[in-house]
Amino acid sequence: MTADERPPTANELPDGWVWTTLGDICEPIVQVNPRETMPDRPIKYVDISSVDNEKNAIVEHKEILGSEAPSRARKPIHANDILFATVRTYLRNVAMVPPGYDGEIASTGFCVLRPISGIESHFIYRYLLTDEFIQRISEKQRGISYPAVTDRDVYAESIPLPPEAEQRRIVARIEALLAQSRRGREALEGIPDLLARLRKAVLTRAFRGELTGRDPDDEPASVLLERIRAERRRRWEENLRAQGKDPRRYTYEEPAPPDTSDLPELPEGWVWTSVDELSDVVRGASPRPAGDPRYFGGNIPWITVGCLTADSHPYLYSAPTFVTEAGKEKSRYIEPETLLLTNSGATLGVPKITKMGGCINDGIVALLHVDYPLKLYLYYCLQTLTEQLRAIKQGAAQPNLNTSIVRAIEIPLAPLAEQRRIVARIEALFAQADRLEAAVAAIRRRLEQVDQAVLARTFRGELVSQDPSDEPASVLLERIQQEQKGNRKESTHQMLLPGT
Repeated sequence: MTADERPPTANELPDGWVWTTLGDICEPIVQVNPRETMPDRPIKYVDISSVDNEKNAIVEHKEILGSEAPSRARKPIHANDILFATVRTYLRNVAMVPPGYDGEIASTGFCVLRPISGIESHFIYRYLLTDEFIQRISEKQRGISYPAVTDRDVYAESIPLPPEAEQRRIVARIEALLAQSRRGREALEGIPDLLARLRKAVLTRAFRGELTGRDPDDEPASVLLERIRAERRRRWEENLRAQGKDPRRYTYEEPAPPDTSDLPELPEGWVWTSVDELSDVVRGASPRPAGDPRYFGGNIPWITVGCLTADSHPYLYSAPTFVTEAGKEKSRYIEPETLLLTNSGATLGVPKITKMGGCINDGIVALLHVDYPLKLYLYYCLQTLTEQLRAIKQGAAQPNLNTSIVRAIEIPLAPLAEQRRIVARIEALFAQADRLEAAVAAIRRRLEQVDQAVLARTFRGELVSQDPSDEPASVLLERIQQEQKGNRKESTHQMLLPGT
């Protein structure tokens, strides 16, 4: 590459450096078919999912026989090759091949870069991870649902090449600097899991009565429960009267209290109750067929399990899809400030309080007629029961909690005043955990910025000093080109020999 062929955004290079392309300094890779060349050999197959794009390393592989290799298993790899995923290049699925994968097979979803003698693999590897390179190559992607570049696109990309001796000095320096930030990230890795365990411990202690103290002036939970029961009966009577019926002609069925014989002792003033005693449980419904324009595409929020499980916040403020008035008639509409619970699929047992009215699908139940602070108290209490609810087996292929099971969920009910203190304490501790989580994320972003600053300095020739006694990169590049010409001539001569 001449000076005029350098990238338009490229900086001037230090003395002894030269612009070239990845294709000029890497060997061509000849694809193989393991089904034909190594059918009986166990191979380690590396596909894009094998690469951790945060660690930029191969973290797993598939053990297969050559005869069972998928059609994309075509790229032979050697130790110190660099794998660059050509699909969705902005995801940075880039990795060095460690010695344990020497002679194995990678997916055609990678461009395999095998540096020629005189070129440091780690130098190229780090260059492929710079923001500048990722942005430049990503602009060349073609396709919408499966954006990708070709190997030819990668090989055509430019790279600033320093003298061979300086490459070695750069690699030693850059690896030492990046190792420091890597240790910092490793120290942060355990914090999210620690915070998750902290939140779980806070909730467990809260509903054993260990998070806040007792106040002898608090009204006992049994009195609160009697008021809730009375209100429930009043609603039942009003509903009958609204239908023109006389409640005296009907028998009211009180919700059965839970069997406490196997339940743990509660603090003084607390009482065991059930979801059925505290709320009216109703299940959602889904218009069929799904996606039918008669039912979907209106302006009424359509609340699905995915909406409730999208994040860990207590409240739901919006939904991405909507139903029509006809869809509403086929579903169940719930009012704002309703406590919801997922009851179907792998993510059942997740509570949420909706801040908007909308229709809920058949994977959700609503707990109606619950007021604050009991609503938030119940929300956090149900969070402690998620694993227990998911362990319930009903003999169905799809995990499911019917409304009877939801109604029977046992709740340790604290006095109303203590509920307020418990919720306030939970939210204060969770807010501290959130702030720590945000701080960790900020530190991680800062470490990434530092890494990119180091890389930027590296490829401007500012990381190590130049040595005037180093052989210039132009001489190295010319020698590589001459060797390649010689190899091509020798290959052609071999092809022309009799009997070959």
